[in-house]
Amino acid sequence: MPWFRVDDTFAMHEKTLAAGNAAIGLWTRAGSWAMQQLTDGFVPDHIIRALGSTRERKNLVNAGLWEEASGGVQFVNWSERNPSKEQVETARQAAAERQRHARDRAKSQRESRRDNSVSHGPPNPTQPNPTQKKEDEANASSSREPRKRGQRLPDGWIPDAPLVAAMTAECPTVDQRSEHPKFVDYWRSQPGQKGTKVDWDATWRNWIRRAAERTTQPARNYRQEATDQLFAGAMVRAVEADRRQEAIQP
Repeated sequence: MPWFRVDDTFAMHEKTLAAGNAAIGLWTRAGSWAMQQLTDGFVPDHIIRALGSTRERKNLVNAGLWEEASGGVQFVNWSERNPSKEQVETARQAAAERQRHARDRAKSQRESRRDNSVSHGPPNPTQPNPTQKKEDEANASSSREPRKRGQRLPDGWIPDAPLVAAMTAECPTVDQRSEHPKFVDYWRSQPGQKGTKVDWDATWRNWIRRAAERTTQPARNYRQEATDQLFAGAMVRAVEADRRQEAIQP
């Protein structure tokens, strides 16, 4: 794709300033059209009328950016900044030829690889064994098990007798009967994926173990703390009373 070229001095060039912003808009759009159509800088009258006004055309001619021509206008110094139609077409033909050679080269390489993959003579031990590959695939398929999917806690779920016995032996301080409604309410209230488990027995075991950890933690002696606070307060008040008494005495 060819480009209509504008150099970095054009914005403040004296001809640009003389033509004005509106006329430069016409000049830019007309230049893009001329490059697309490969007219070597010629713009016919009907294109100018479609893109701008007669006044803008006159301003561009007066500024020296366009020259009047038969049936339209001609860009001044077009060939100094933009490739000609012949140059663009030559470049396109060269690009098409390079692409054709690249496609032919890729096709030749594919055919060469296919020819080399055909076995001639005794089997090559370095080449894959199709029979062994099928056996490996069959073994892998048979060894794969379907992945288990999580589910929400089933209605009426309770731990079975062996599970209760196992957790009683492991966590004898936990009342499993009182923990069960807590367990059910907690997991029933969990939304979405968080409330699904693959193994509810394992979830129950972890629940009971955490309950056991809580029961084995030393309980805080709230009565002793309250007594200590009262004693500390009394000591503060006694000290203040002594200070007031000393201040009164002569």
